[in-house]
Amino acid sequence: QASGHTVRRDILQEGVNPTDFDYSVRTLPHNLHVWAKQWASINETTSQYEDAKLSKDTLGDDYQKLFVNIMVKHTEKLLQAYNNEALASVTPLRIFLIGTAGTGKTTTVQTALQENYRLLRAWKVPAHFVRCGAPTGCAAFNMKFNATTIHRLIRYSPFRTFDDLKDQKLIDALEEHLGKTTLLFLDEVSMIGRRLMGCIHRRFHQGKPSRFAHNEFLGNASCACIGDPAQCEAIGGRTVL
Repeated sequence: QASGHTVRRDILQEGVNPTDFDYSVRTLPHNLHVWAKQWASINETTSQYEDAKLSKDTLGDDYQKLFVNIMVKHTEKLLQAYNNEALASVTPLRIFLIGTAGTGKTTTVQTALQENYRLLRAWKVPAHFVRCGAPTGCAAFNMKFNATTIHRLIRYSPFRTFDDLKDQKLIDALEEHLGKTTLLFLDEVSMIGRRLMGCIHRRFHQGKPSRFAHNEFLGNASCACIGDPAQCEAIGGRTVL
């Protein structure tokens, strides 16, 4: 019986991975240089997501409308100051939108983002004036509006010890990436620990040295945090809530 099992295993192995099969047949040509170039292009290219159906007038909850109106009015103030090169004179907004699952946080934030994009088009300001981030790729995908993971947003690999950038090319790239970002949306804030928030602050501070030489939090950028304190805890530290 043992030998029978051995025979069957040999037959199965020969059927799945036959020794006389030439695995080099029909292989695709590999060009690592071309693939690396394509990946770099994808990494640097973004498309602008919008949803024209979203509007503050369609919201049915007064608290949702209140949040959107606060964000819209503050963005108008920021755009006016940006146009007059006086952003440093605007007091940055710090606001939390919290609620349990199913209370409409995502719809509210997406509506606020859509209203902001309408303003950006009207003022002819680049879309990266507003940026969105989340602790995980899934949360960023659900947020939409070109949201990315926080680590990609601040150019930080979690597999390395965090420190301010030293290489001038990296610093220049960071300034190009975050230099005009003045309003930040952070989703799933319960998962953002104090250490990670500190990393976000340092990157934004370093990405805006030309306009904000002083040590203002987040480089003087406004920030809206969204989440549920009773959901997932912070990754590797105490939550900022």
